[in-house]
Amino acid sequence: MVKLFGISGSPRIAATDWIIQEALRYIEEKWNAETRYFSVRGKKLKVLSRVEEIENVVKSRWIKPKYTPLNVLSGAT
Repeated sequence: MVKLFGISGSPRIAATDWIIQEALRYIEEKWNAETRYFSVRGKKLKVLSRVEEIENVVKSRWIKPKYTPLNVLSGAT
């Protein structure tokens, strides 16, 4: 079975939102596919660097590795 995930990056309900949902509907009908839709509209998005993401995971899980992204980048060991 075909599975398709449609994402709208527009903050408004407009053409982008409509065309993605229409495309998903068409694919469901023609190919009997399972589709999902996600919109960023109304959601607060925050951009993180890869280093920040890894550090947050390490801190949130109480892991104390010898090498973490920040001390490797800074030259500390």
